[in-house]
Amino acid sequence: MKKKLNDLIAELKEKENEVEKFEQDIKQRHNRIDKKQLKVDKLNRQYAMLMDAGVEENSGPMEAKKNNILKQTKELEDEIVQV
Repeated sequence: MKKKLNDLIAELKEKENEVEKFEQDIKQRHNRIDKKQLKVDKLNRQYAMLMDAGVEENSGPMEAKKNNILKQTKELEDEIVQV
């Protein structure tokens, strides 16, 4: 009887360790998502500032920067969806 009890206690501790590991993994993933979301928000603000500044199409370096920001935003959003 005591052997079975000890086996069950050991199994319970093993399961608790496994759950703790899963919780840590989930927390790390949430942190990564939050960091990526902050970067997306920053890029969106930069894009909005460019649009508010009245940047015309084909305006050279600013247009290239805008396109680059849009590309980076899309890539980060895709990464967030994949996670």
